[in-house]
Amino acid sequence: MIDATQRKLREAQFFHNLLDQESRRPNRTDEAFRFYLSAFISAARSISWVLKKEETEKYLAWNPQWEAQLNPEERKLLKLTNKLRVDEVHRSGASTIVEWEEIAIGEFMGAEFDHAGYQYGMRSSASPGTLGFPAPPKAKRAAYYLQDDQTKTKVTVKCEEYLAYLKKMVEAFLAAHPEPTDERDG
Repeated sequence: MIDATQRKLREAQFFHNLLDQESRRPNRTDEAFRFYLSAFISAARSISWVLKKEETEKYLAWNPQWEAQLNPEERKLLKLTNKLRVDEVHRSGASTIVEWEEIAIGEFMGAEFDHAGYQYGMRSSASPGTLGFPAPPKAKRAAYYLQDDQTKTKVTVKCEEYLAYLKKMVEAFLAAHPEPTDERDG
């Protein structure tokens, strides 16, 4: 039951994972991040459409009850993600706020540094910048945010919230429409 919907949910999860990985890359490119965001939003937004297509009668009977129980935060999330999809598909792309965040230079270069900035050995229980140990060197990378009313949230966090909502929606639909069991199997 709803195989295409579940495949679309896995597709959204796939692109969310790539978006999240790209957001953590120290030397990421703006274009790759935006491609993954676009792919995630498109896949995620289509989940309810595919569900409606697969199980039209059941969906049309179930959906009003589902929508009636949504809380204000979920409604706000759906409004924002729909706007993102419309901007991404029908306009010039989703609008994000880009800010610079500091990261350890070791993360930027792909190396692991200890708290004192040394790559190997030499450990100390002192805080960075004390007892003659310099603070670990830092670099900056772009961080992407979405603005919703007065709240600014990282893109990856908002996408994770949307993915969790979609999983909850699909699970609720399946719970409301359990597949009949074949009594011969028991």
